[in-house]
Amino acid sequence: ILFDTIFTAVHVGYNSLTPELTPDYDERSSLNGYRMVFSIAGTLGAIILATVLGWFITDQGLLFGVVESSFYLSRLAYWQGSVEHSAEICQQTRADLAPLLARTGFDLPALGCLDVAEGCVLLEKDRLEEASQLLRGGLQRMGWGMHPGYLLIGHLALFRLYEIQGRAAEASASLDALDEIWPDIQFCTRGLRLQSALRNER
Repeated sequence: ILFDTIFTAVHVGYNSLTPELTPDYDERSSLNGYRMVFSIAGTLGAIILATVLGWFITDQGLLFGVVESSFYLSRLAYWQGSVEHSAEICQQTRADLAPLLARTGFDLPALGCLDVAEGCVLLEKDRLEEASQLLRGGLQRMGWGMHPGYLLIGHLALFRLYEIQGRAAEASASLDALDEIWPDIQFCTRGLRLQSALRNER
């Protein structure tokens, strides 16, 4: 909730600033181009920093922080419509951390959240089988002890995937799992079940 609140507070102003700066379409396009260049440069800088830190980090908690930061950067790129960039962040972080994890012997279930984030990208691109493998694998890797927000994203993506494939029983099972993980959002899962039922009646 804190992340979403801060994200909204920053991005409402951030995204609405360019129309206030100039009424000219070409100038707004140019300003947005500069904005995206610095946005991508910041993301790449974060990935490079994560790589450099990885050479020195021997604490599992810090590794978790690197993974979590990469997850949110990936989701931010996804929300901005840069789905390819979103997937690249996940792939690069996994590749950067692989040698370190092999050297330290750490088991890092949090890496499953990167599988979920990349699975959402593949779902968006209609690569359903690959998306299914990553989403189910990511959820299995994280287990039940992770932050429910990661599990929420994974199970909702699986629900959508199963709906697309016409697998009603598995779609319902995804919502059942979500109800068990996070009972407070049953109003959301009830709405999704109703929406699915109405769609199937057509």
